[in-house]
Amino acid sequence: MLIWFLDVDFNHQVAQETALYWQKEEGQLAQLIDRVDAQNQPFSELGQAAKENMKENYTWEKIVGEYEELFLS
Repeated sequence: MLIWFLDVDFNHQVAQETALYWQKEEGQLAQLIDRVDAQNQPFSELGQAAKENMKENYTWEKIVGEYEELFLS
């Protein structure tokens, strides 16, 4: 699994270092696709890191706890 995100702060906060980022400039996404295609390597480690990031940081328990802390303190 490979995650491609537009290079904005929110996406970096969510995916951290588990995604590939591209900028909204002509040819940027195509260049990134070409670079990945040329590497001829599996991205399973990056995909596994992305799954772990989501499991750790985006569970309902964690999200509710953060909202409770925000609103009740």
